This record gives sequence, structure tokens and C-alpha cells, in this order.
Amino acid sequence: MNKLEFTLRQHTPLIHFQHDQEGATLRATEVKPKLDRFILQRLGGGNYESGLEIARRNEWMIGKQSTSESLNYKIDFRDHDYWKQEISQDEKFSCYFGNMGEENAKNSKGFVFAKKEIIGCISTFDSTLYKCLEADISAFWASHNFGTRQTKGFGSFFIRTVFIPTQFYFDVYVNRLENIHLATKSHFKTLFEAIDLFHKIIRSGVNYPHLGIYIKSALFSYYKDVDIQWDKRTIKNFFFSNALSIQNRRYDSPDILKEYSKKSQSDNHFLIRDLLGLATESDWKGSEYNNAKISKTHIDEKIERMLSPIVYKPRFVIKTLPNGQKEYYFRVYIYPKSVHNDFLDQTFDVKASTSSDILKLNTPKVFKIEKYLKYLCTEFELENNFKDVENHRNHLALNIFEQLRDNYIKETTPKP
Repeated sequence: MNKLEFTLRQHTPLIHFQHDQEGATLRATEVKPKLDRFILQRLGGGNYESGLEIARRNEWMIGKQSTSESLNYKIDFRDHDYWKQEISQDEKFSCYFGNMGEENAKNSKGFVFAKKEIIGCISTFDSTLYKCLEADISAFWASHNFGTRQTKGFGSFFIRTVFIPTQFYFDVYVNRLENIHLATKSHFKTLFEAIDLFHKIIRSGVNYPHLGIYIKSALFSYYKDVDIQWDKRTIKNFFFSNALSIQNRRYDSPDILKEYSKKSQSDNHFLIRDLLGLATESDWKGSEYNNAKISKTHIDEKIERMLSPIVYKPRFVIKTLPNGQKEYYFRVYIYPKSVHNDFLDQTFDVKASTSSDILKLNTPKVFKIEKYLKYLCTEFELENNFKDVENHRNHLALNIFEQLRDNYIKETTPKP
């Protein structure tokens, strides 16, 4: 029997639906299917089916080789202590809203966090499969989270001494924290407020009228450069043309309301924001929209959800400066995962609760998430979104994007 032991440190809370029960923590039943898929994709050079075929030829599967999709190894975690904390229904916690509403309150979820390091063990009789697992186990833990809202950074674990970084990352500084296992909700709120702000900027934009800050979506800017119209403008024009006309007059036709003459890709309008996660329903509040609900339904009823192709992976760091002082921060790694081809070039029916009309919009035919992240690091000018940028130099958003650019340059510049 070949055994591989590894030590994990938890860096962010895991949100669990059975947080009030014993054993509601990291589980082999969630980890193994993900690790299987990760190994098979790596084995196939990024293609899961090719990796599966190779593994079956090597007789690495459990049960019947021709049909099994489960690799023949066992993974266990030793029992460990953890703290549990409920997320109350009226508590605002960035990136997580699962306990809102009457029905969710009955089955509320909560935080689970290990009080010490976790020992994991993989065992298999196949020595070649063992070598494959040994080679890829660090990269797996460095790029996957677990539990609810895992793409937003909850349920982050790293192997203690080894991890595989990405060229996209930024830091979120927190108050003094000598050990991650002593972290409080306050520390995590600081972290997830930053992740939430960043994700809003790169997906839908941010509007803080009380602060005089209106940040257009970076995704809007990305597609504007190739003359593809922002989907919010298309929806407004279709369902709320009067409101759009008023806004055009009031704001002197800013870019976000402009209709582009060239649509590209067969002159279609597109669903853009949903490339970073499908939102099947949204509230359009305000008298100009009659507080409408906008819904999106796949015309073939095959697509009900599409997770964000961006995974945030926080890792707590303590850095000792040359003067002996310490800095405490979470380094937030950003891992791009390809938008599934089945979601591209698909037609959705867009409906408003105030109308019987139906607007048909397609997702784009092509979207490369790595190209978009590179755009954020090299071309996107966040400063242009601030009317008085000098008075907002210390704004968290500017700090994050400055770090993102500097880190990308550092990681991609050839070493002498």
C-alpha cells in the first residue's frame, strides 16, 4: 500500500449546510470527486475525456474500467477540532446571501473553521497512480475551494509548505492576527468585502451615489473596445425605452447608454455580464422601471446555472519587514477557469415582469477568461471612473487594481 500524507491549513471559513452537526467540516466525499477530475484533466492535457481514456488504459479506475469515472485510491482526513458560527438572517456578509429570505432562514448555513492544521492521507495499491497524485496534490489544493460559495473564496485550504501561485493576485490587509486559527468574523469581513468589491467591478460595476463613486463594469469597457453593446443598455431599450430616453437627456449620453452602430459577430446583441456567472433573476428597482423583475431562461431549458469562471483563493500571510514590524494580510489568488463551451453561443429569453414581450439574447461565441484578466492588468483604467480621483486615491478599489497591475508585471517579466 502506498500512502501519501499531507498537512492542510484552513485559510477561510467553510460554509456548511449542516454546520450545527458533528463532522460538518472538510469531507472526503466532496474532495475526492474534485481531485479525480483534476487529475484526469491534467492527465489529458486539459481534456477530461482524454485523461479518462488514459486512466482506464492504465487500469486506474475503481470497478469496471470501461465505465468507471472514479480513480482507485482512498482519501481520509483525521478528526480535528473546529469552531462553528451561525450567519444570522439579518447579518450582511459580503459574497454570501444564502440565509436571506424566510425559507433559507429555516435551513440556515454557518461557518466552520478548523482550530488547527488538518492531516490528510491518500492511499492506493497502484504505484504509478500514487506518483501522479503525489505530483499534482499541491496544485489541486492551491486552486480549489470547498463548501458553499467556493468560487468567491470560502473554504480555502492550502498544503502547509507548498502551493502553486498564479500571476493574478492582490493583497487585503487586516488587523494584527498572529495565527489564522485565531481569526474572527471581523477579519474575514474585511477580506470578503474586498473580494466582493473587485468582483462587482469586473462583472456588473459599482454605484455608490452617497460617496460620489460610480464605477462602470470593466467587462463593459472590455466589450466596448470591440463595439459590442452592453446588455443592460439593450434590455433598457427593449423594455424601458422611455426611461432610457430620459437618462440619455439627463446624462448627456454617457458611454454606458450609447448604442453602438457595429455589433460584431453577425450583428447580434449579447448577454455579457452572465459570462462571469449566470443570474437568472434580477431586480430593477425604481419608479422608472416599475420595480420590475428581469428573468433569463435558456430557450432549450438545458442551462439553469453557470458558475463564475473565476475562483478566488485567499491565503493568509504574515510578513516580517526589515525593521522587524509585521504585516498581516490575505493574498487573494485569482484562478481563471474556462467558460464551458456549452454556455457560449446560446440563446436566452429575457423577460420583464412588467411586459409580455420577450427579448432574445445570445451569449458570445467566444470568451477567453485569461485574456480578460490580462486586460484588467494591462489596459483597464479604473481611475477614469472617478470624477474626483485625487480625493479617492486611498479608495480600496484603486489599491486593488494597482496591486493587480504591479503583481502581473512582476510575475510576467522575464527574470534576468
